[in-house]
Amino acid sequence: MVATRILAIDLATVGAAAWTAGELGGLDTLHFDLRARAGLTLKKRAAGHGAIFAQLHTLVLDLIDLTKPEVVAIEKDTGRGYGTLVMLGGLRGVAELACAQRGVRCITDIDASTARSLAGVGGGSTSKAVAGGRARMLFGLTTQTDDEVDAVVLHHAVRARLLDEHRQALVKASLAKVKRTPSTRRRAA
Repeated sequence: MVATRILAIDLATVGAAAWTAGELGGLDTLHFDLRARAGLTLKKRAAGHGAIFAQLHTLVLDLIDLTKPEVVAIEKDTGRGYGTLVMLGGLRGVAELACAQRGVRCITDIDASTARSLAGVGGGSTSKAVAGGRARMLFGLTTQTDDEVDAVVLHHAVRARLLDEHRQALVKASLAKVKRTPSTRRRAA
């Protein structure tokens, strides 16, 4: 069975989440600013990493409890400078911890370019602005922030990946049945 409840998180100090809502598979989104949630000013952000991590941990646990996902996807960050990569690595680790504490599968290996490609809004050299415009048109998004659009794109990408995993499992199971089925050919004497 393919997972139908997905929580996708565009992870950053200022980021967003998108999740499957309702029986018809609609999406809800949430934009968040961890720095503001931690009560930090922009200048004190570096000194407040622990408070930001604590806010993220609480936020992810709350989102998992609210949305009851079968899968949580956290976008893999591949760019920017060393300090940003270290911070995002810490954020990803905290989010993965929250998933493990709730016993939810966590996917962390889809970067923005792959997400755009899997979601059908671009890929490779497609700029974020172009992909965001395509996503807004394709998915009917009107008021979401760029972060929320990124989370929606990641959500659709994960859905496509999970469908592919399901198809591959079906093919593998079918091949295994064929190998176990005795041959009906007669052997030459």
